[in-house]
Amino acid sequence: MGFQSFVFYISINWFPNVFQDRGMSAEASGWMVSIMQFVGMPATFIVPILAERWSSQRLLSTIVCLIGIIGYAGLLMENPDYTIWWVLLIGISQGATFGLALTFISLRAKTDYTAARLSGMAQSIGYLFAAFGPFLFGLLHDLTGHWFVPLFLLVAATTVQLVSGLGAGRNSYVLEEETVIS
Repeated sequence: MGFQSFVFYISINWFPNVFQDRGMSAEASGWMVSIMQFVGMPATFIVPILAERWSSQRLLSTIVCLIGIIGYAGLLMENPDYTIWWVLLIGISQGATFGLALTFISLRAKTDYTAARLSGMAQSIGYLFAAFGPFLFGLLHDLTGHWFVPLFLLVAATTVQLVSGLGAGRNSYVLEEETVIS
């Protein structure tokens, strides 16, 4: 949850600046971010349906994270001719990973009580972590004077997200032996 939001917050906040520094107009840069979000919407709804049908979501998690890694790595090339393709991949990955992160909460809990606890932990800690993403991205740009290192941070964060997804995607429950306090 945290890494998914981390890369999303950075993308919607900083991509217009990245694209404008590479020669795109402000209008075109804004459209790129809009397109990224629009293409992610169907994946947000489709991936949870697929995830519920599989006992393990490890393969699904790997696929959607690899799509994001390819998209972010593509932006490292600095070729504006391919930006739309990288944005499309990133948008699909972001929508899919968001839907999958929320689905993991219900799939990994046997009871409503456990789902509520897991959701509270994943979202509060995850969003707190993610809130530092745009600041860190900007700081890395200020320190290096270039977009390569900050964009590589997105590749690295999505790679960590992939590894986390392998753990969250395995066919098991959290807190299997819980006691509910009345």
